[in-house]
Amino acid sequence: MFDTFTQTHRRRGARGALSLSLLIGLAHGCTSEKDPAPPATIGAGGEASAAPTTATGEPAELSVVHVGSEVPADAPNVSTQDAVSESPAVEEGPVVTPPPSGMELDACDDPTHVNTGLKVYPSRHFRFHYLPTSAAAQDMATLVAARESAYAVIHSALGLEAEPSIDVFLLPSRAAAEARGMEAGGLDLTQRRYYTVYDGHQRSAESYRFGRYIAEILADAAAAEGHGGEGRALPLLRVGLGEYFDQSLRDLHRAYAERLVLGAEGEPSMETLSDSDVAAEDRARAGSLMQELVEAIGLPGVAAMLGATAVHDLIGDDCLQHDSLGCVGDARELRKLLDYGLVSASTERWVQIERDWQGAVEPLLEDSVDEVDLSDWIAIARVIEASTEAINLGDTLAYRQTMDGYYCDLQDEDARMVTAGRAVDTAEVMETEVHSILSTGVVSYPAARASTERVLADGSVEQVVYELEHFPVGWRITWASDWR
Repeated sequence: MFDTFTQTHRRRGARGALSLSLLIGLAHGCTSEKDPAPPATIGAGGEASAAPTTATGEPAELSVVHVGSEVPADAPNVSTQDAVSESPAVEEGPVVTPPPSGMELDACDDPTHVNTGLKVYPSRHFRFHYLPTSAAAQDMATLVAARESAYAVIHSALGLEAEPSIDVFLLPSRAAAEARGMEAGGLDLTQRRYYTVYDGHQRSAESYRFGRYIAEILADAAAAEGHGGEGRALPLLRVGLGEYFDQSLRDLHRAYAERLVLGAEGEPSMETLSDSDVAAEDRARAGSLMQELVEAIGLPGVAAMLGATAVHDLIGDDCLQHDSLGCVGDARELRKLLDYGLVSASTERWVQIERDWQGAVEPLLEDSVDEVDLSDWIAIARVIEASTEAINLGDTLAYRQTMDGYYCDLQDEDARMVTAGRAVDTAEVMETEVHSILSTGVVSYPAARASTERVLADGSVEQVVYELEHFPVGWRITWASDWR
């Protein structure tokens, strides 16, 4: 059991000890959670209009936006095309016996629906592929309205003339996506399609940040249109626009500072560009840079940069090919290309943009990471307590109950039980102290990182870090630093 819980209040630094029983007492009757804001559409220049709400402050249901082709009134239950070809049969997940007590087991048993064909629902700019019994089918009117609205704003901001269509595959789980050979969260720029998990929960990433892949596809189209019909968007700008228009209303400088703080082993510092940014591997950095560019040259300037920096040969030769600058394969060459794009689109130069960008982010490194809300703090502490009790009891199943059952395409049920078995095969834990539980934004669902210290029966002390997400069943551990 836990003897002491230490909570860092809101920001890093301020600490005060609270017992778990006291925290539960303080939270009695508290139901507020740190939910993402309801969907809203970000306009040009970052302005946003929030989704409508009812008199009680709850999100109001959106009506279908009638754009282009007629949208039937019974959209959620209507399919206009036959089912697409089905994937080969795949065995369903293992049968798991429900635990006799304790936390609800989030087992790797999501149905794959391999014998159910996907329906196709078209709107003016999208073709939505979905299962007829899924949450996407029930929420289709809202899905269409929100994504068409985002498309219109992004299309206008980038000054596009063409109106490319986008295929969206809305699968109910990662298991259903894997069974069809689709990567959940996958983006295919060539085919202008993306795959995502939509389960109807407002706290999920697809409900919270549904505009990112729409923006990336339109940015790629704008780069080609601004470059004589050829070329692809520079990945750093394309991904940056995906973050800027993802509809989450986040401060992208703060999001980048948060990522730097959470990833730092010592004092965090800002790295403006690295070789990995040629492929835009750091989405947080790309988003922060885009926010700086929009503030400096506006969205029309960014749109002009897309054409001026359009590249070829995105795969192979370890570099991107630019018509004027040749190979772009490292941070130095990337800076040259960005400066070239700025000169072509504005009066700004990269040296000044980089200096201003650092000036915007570095002050945020001191206070960019918030503690989770009190109700979430208590819920997470209970999960950690349950995992500790499972260790002391040597109960593999009880420990497995504290783990997620969402990322089962990465680790199946058998592998998770092995991980749980190794976790409980350790010395008895005499005391666990929770130093902080920090909000880490949204991964697939709202996420948090808990830093703890254990005192073992032999007197030794070890630091254990937990990564957790708030799934529909509640908070669950997705990774722990003591997993072997």
